[in-house]
Amino acid sequence: MQKSIKPLQLVLNEFFKKLDNGVMVTKSAFTQARRHLKATAFVTLNQKAVLDVIYGDTNYETAWGFRLLVIDGSKIHLPNTPEIIQ
Repeated sequence: MQKSIKPLQLVLNEFFKKLDNGVMVTKSAFTQARRHLKATAFVTLNQKAVLDVIYGDTNYETAWGFRLLVIDGSKIHLPNTPEIIQ
């Protein structure tokens, strides 16, 4: 999942081309498949991937009584070496 300003069909084509499995998906097929997603899946993902990870540890310092959480959106490009891949 990625945010893009490109048309949906172009994003789908780029995504499936990266998978290199010969599958192509139409915008209509993607939209229809998306209807089958249950909202509870996102609630569970949020619980397991965000809340449990960020708030699961009770051993943390506070700033003025509040827990300070920071998100860094920067990206770094690492060289493609076996050590880094491992």
